[in-house]
Amino acid sequence: MDKETLLKEIEKAFPLRPLPNIIAGDVTPYEDEYSYVETYFKDKKWNSFTFKELYNNYKGPQEACLTFMSPTAFHYYLPGFICIVLNEYDDADLLVDTTLYNLFTDDDSRSTIFDKFTKDQIQVVVNFIQYMSETHTEDFFEDEINTALELWKKRLTHAPR
Repeated sequence: MDKETLLKEIEKAFPLRPLPNIIAGDVTPYEDEYSYVETYFKDKKWNSFTFKELYNNYKGPQEACLTFMSPTAFHYYLPGFICIVLNEYDDADLLVDTTLYNLFTDDDSRSTIFDKFTKDQIQVVVNFIQYMSETHTEDFFEDEINTALELWKKRLTHAPR
């Protein structure tokens, strides 16, 4: 699959509305990060920011955004981060790593987030991971990307339509 086709799939699978009501997740000792996420993403559509815009206007480290989002906000904004990875791979170095880490991690805290994904959205994630493994093979450990692919393909069999 080529990048343009994948970008169209993302657009089709992830609607722009409704925007999440709660953007920041549960507050921890990193309280300022939660306020940065809440302030920056409030009323912002997932397709309305680029890495450069995020880099210039987000108060905290851009690579931490997804970590401090509520499950609903993570689900809503993930396609924007995937698009940044696809379109700005070389510039968005740490953001690429943390976006992929969020997809490659399989723990209980993630299951509530990933349960929100439809079958079409999970297929987009599978296609994205497959694309990354084909176009940036040298940047990943083979077992890491294969494990992530298997994990998301397994989710595909249990996903709601």
